[in-house]
Amino acid sequence: MITRSIAKNDWKFYFDDFSKHIQSELVELDVMSLDLGDQIEEDFVVLNGLSYDPKDDMIYIFTYPLRHFIAHPEQVWIVDESANGDLDIV
Repeated sequence: MITRSIAKNDWKFYFDDFSKHIQSELVELDVMSLDLGDQIEEDFVVLNGLSYDPKDDMIYIFTYPLRHFIAHPEQVWIVDESANGDLDIV
């Protein structure tokens, strides 16, 4: 398993590049909270792209049929847990 952190000034490039290479992958979107614990927000939805807007300090997750927003994120971690290179973005 390979885990690495992405520096905040690289988020925009990383997410834009990542979005160019995905092809409507099915994903599970989990939300983690100290108050609620880990919750599955969506399961088997189509991921169309990820984006970071440094002006608004917001990560955008584009799935079909919904969009998700993460305001003022503090860290982005990439976890490669599978032999075929699937990524978990934490």
